[in-house]
Amino acid sequence: MFHFDKQRTFLAPLAGFSDSPFRRICRKLGADAVFTEMVNAIGLTSPLFSKTKRRYVYFLPPEKPIGIQLFGNDPGIMADAASIGEELGFDFVDINMGCPMKKILKTGSGALLMRDIRRASMIVKRVKNNIRIPLSVKIRTGWDEQDNSYVDFASSLADSGADAIAVHPRTVSQGMEGKADHGKTAAICKMSTAPHVIASGGIETARDAVLVREMSGCDAIMVGRGALRNPLIFSEIRQFMNGTSESEFPGLADVILDHFDQVYAFYGEKAPTFFRKQITWYTRDLPGSAGFRRRISKVNDSEEMKSEIESYFKKHR
Repeated sequence: MFHFDKQRTFLAPLAGFSDSPFRRICRKLGADAVFTEMVNAIGLTSPLFSKTKRRYVYFLPPEKPIGIQLFGNDPGIMADAASIGEELGFDFVDINMGCPMKKILKTGSGALLMRDIRRASMIVKRVKNNIRIPLSVKIRTGWDEQDNSYVDFASSLADSGADAIAVHPRTVSQGMEGKADHGKTAAICKMSTAPHVIASGGIETARDAVLVREMSGCDAIMVGRGALRNPLIFSEIRQFMNGTSESEFPGLADVILDHFDQVYAFYGEKAPTFFRKQITWYTRDLPGSAGFRRRISKVNDSEEMKSEIESYFKKHR
């Protein structure tokens, strides 16, 4: 059975990116556990859950351990959705109470639940009572800089049954802007009743991960956008934390081509459409990448895209 205390690195749930091929790449490159993209609990429990949306809950054995991340604001529906997740074979359930996107807030879900501690706690209780697998909750550190309720909020969720709290130490009003304040992560680690704390936000390198862990006292690290640029970050974190340097990692070109092959196997001829946004992250700030991305943006044939990738990296090795 999955246990949070045995995991050191997580791939964050990234809307539009955390699909099955990317999760497999990150697991292969050292991530200890991964998440699905956010899944709407109402949709998952509906008999009309579409074939298109089912890819959000599809996973392969190499991705395990994997958690399903749910969003919603109805305790009963969330509990039913969590139970479905368990039946589908997920190793743990995660509840998103930190998403600041307006379309999520409008449903009364995501970070809006930080303004309703009673409902948030009830959701956790109902979900925990309805599953046998572990439960985590992802939160932010308040609505704005004046809101200091995040420690009490984390404690309430833990007291209601959450096995782990994943902390993104930006406020809701910050969105993804500004610096992640891991001093607030440290406050949750020291002052809340959360049994396990996972630190997320602003972790772009292995050194960042080690510094965040040392200064906050967190139990594990969650990497989001840093993995979009460099999924090797998980192997690098493991090596850095172990104090070793002998490991040889694949080159970025090999990682990208491996990823593209898996995207093609998963999506077929639609692969270029799904991979285009990922290649933008991979090649950001690399020499000559602007022209490469312009060419790639017009490519709809899989063989042509693969040829463009090989040509670019052959030229810029």
